[in-house]
Amino acid sequence: MTALVIGSSLSPETTFSPTALPGGTLESAAIALAALGRQVRFVTDLGTNSAAQRATRTLQNSGVELLLRPAAQRPEVTVPDSTEHELNGAWDILPAPENGARLLDLELFSPKTVVFGGSAVHIRPGRERLRAWVEAGRRSGVSLFTLSVRPALVGNLAHARDRVEAFLPLADVVRASAADVTALWGLRGGDNVYNDVARHMFTFGPQIIAMSTPDSSLIMYSREGTSVKIPAQSSLANQPGHEEGVITAALADGLGRVSLSGAHHREQLGNISLSNLYTLGAFAQAAGAFTASHRDAIAPSQDQVAESYLRHAPGLLTLI
Repeated sequence: MTALVIGSSLSPETTFSPTALPGGTLESAAIALAALGRQVRFVTDLGTNSAAQRATRTLQNSGVELLLRPAAQRPEVTVPDSTEHELNGAWDILPAPENGARLLDLELFSPKTVVFGGSAVHIRPGRERLRAWVEAGRRSGVSLFTLSVRPALVGNLAHARDRVEAFLPLADVVRASAADVTALWGLRGGDNVYNDVARHMFTFGPQIIAMSTPDSSLIMYSREGTSVKIPAQSSLANQPGHEEGVITAALADGLGRVSLSGAHHREQLGNISLSNLYTLGAFAQAAGAFTASHRDAIAPSQDQVAESYLRHAPGLLTLI
């Protein structure tokens, strides 16, 4: 399966080792998708300083193909320090292909899943090009929007909510955390709160929503009203952290496992069966738990996710 990942890279707290995942959700997702055996292209912006060069090597050594602007057009530092991100070109990505050889190359690559989101939704001018890339990728693939809100980086949260909701119509699947729900909608509470937020997001067009709760359980919702809650495995509940990008990647990978990747399956997503909805969420939880249980926060292979899933699958299913 081919996957196109689009978003920002190299968060401020990112550190790199030969095996550890980076801190940013989208770059971790790109690496995790490659570890799961997928052919991955990552459209992002990386600076030219030493930290960005380490990020570049880590991504490339993990099997991720990078699509970057020419070095002369990129800033020295990848991560901007403005809370409003009105940076007049400091963070940007390649324009989406519209014709010619670049468009043919994308059509030949034919991504079956398109993963996007994070801080890139909030940053000018890159967010305009992000939208164009997602629209281009959705011609062949289903899209997964991971909210991954960092309040310190997105500025005014009311404006951030508006920007997120402007991108929701481009999402077939949405990945959100309890922290995202609190940051964007100011809500906390039990499952009823997450049920309400899911219903609100469905009004914008998504077909499936995966929502993490404060105890690291994962609630999977379908547009047609099916839902299932999958409790966290112990390692995920006790050591949350770098697993966010891995869970996002496992959800994207899982669409292929249940034969729902590719644009021709878009209309079937909302009618996903309970068993497939459970499988999608349970594999994502298993992948996150594998990463959380390893000190170096490594990305699991398909076999490692399957082993983690089989160890913990009994008793995970809870209808809500």
